[in-house]
Amino acid sequence: MWIIIKYKRSEYSLLLSQISKKIKDIKIYCPKLIYEKNNKFFTNYILEDYLFCFHENFNDKKIYSKLKYLKGLSSILDGCSLNQDQIIEFINLCKENEDPKGNIAQTFFHQLNISKARFLNGPFSNLIFEILENKKKLVKCTLGSIIFTLNKKSNLYYKPVK
Repeated sequence: MWIIIKYKRSEYSLLLSQISKKIKDIKIYCPKLIYEKNNKFFTNYILEDYLFCFHENFNDKKIYSKLKYLKGLSSILDGCSLNQDQIIEFINLCKENEDPKGNIAQTFFHQLNISKARFLNGPFSNLIFEILENKKKLVKCTLGSIIFTLNKKSNLYYKPVK
């Protein structure tokens, strides 16, 4: 069964090492995007401070309770057992859009039905734009009163915003 964990960003590495010590044969999945900005590479975890954990026996309270008080853990989301199909579907979508190194490609975001996004790199870095139309090879957008199109094969990365 998959569960979703909310973690403290500053203690991410500590949490991962504690999880692997406490529970054997656990799978951890935290989809990330790597992009270049000003000749530097940045990692962006697309789910911010959430990650997926899988263990066959998470239905067993003993296994599940081993996670509750780990350093770096903020909470374990309720309802994971009821939403396994949606969790698996999302993880599969992420994995289908990974590059050979396991990083999420921008193609992942092209498939989502989003209306607003923030540029992660390029001349409009950190600016929020609205998506007007998502076509096969292009995305028609607006930034204030400016209407523009993005080629889906460009090296510009963006991420949805609320």
